[in-house]
Amino acid sequence: MARPSSLLDYATSLDPIQSQVLAGKQAISETKYDTLTLAAAAIPASTQFFATPSADLAVKNFDGAAQLVSAGKHFLIQTIGVKICSIAAATTAQNILDFINKCALRLQVDQKIMGTFAVHQLTGAGGIFMPSQGGVTPVAAPVGATMTTGLENGVPQNQPFRVKPMLIEGQKNFAAYLIGPTGTAITLAGTLEIKVLLGGLQYQSIQ
Repeated sequence: MARPSSLLDYATSLDPIQSQVLAGKQAISETKYDTLTLAAAAIPASTQFFATPSADLAVKNFDGAAQLVSAGKHFLIQTIGVKICSIAAATTAQNILDFINKCALRLQVDQKIMGTFAVHQLTGAGGIFMPSQGGVTPVAAPVGATMTTGLENGVPQNQPFRVKPMLIEGQKNFAAYLIGPTGTAITLAGTLEIKVLLGGLQYQSIQ
């Protein structure tokens, strides 16, 4: 079989019907994202992102409950990101390190698992970053840890984490689950606001 010449060809090379469906649609660059706050408690074994939409595009951008896109649209996931957006004053440096190094993200369509990824693999989507996301005053050390540099969610190389393209149909049940450890729990002393980002192409009607 000839090598696909584009992401669309690659994603639909085994399904000619999907190729025909997408051929008549307009492709736009888009990012689907959801923002949730983890409570000051043990991180749950599973926290579902993309469950409840909102009109506030600052925190959420997806079409329906457990659906990335509505009827008549398709979304081709190309990249995944996990970003720490906000850290409560009570949250410790060890909490942040444990979240980055001991949690995972799982993508699921209906009951089918599409991939499970360690959070420390996933950059904050490769865009602008803040050199220290976990800062403390010069006279105070983080509770339970001592360090001379700030905390970062991955090395800021401006390169998003790329995955094999996943084509999601309109109104298809979709979820991203943040997986917490079930052996030794991570108990947050303060809250963590987390954003999950899925970058890719949205296919929609040209009209």
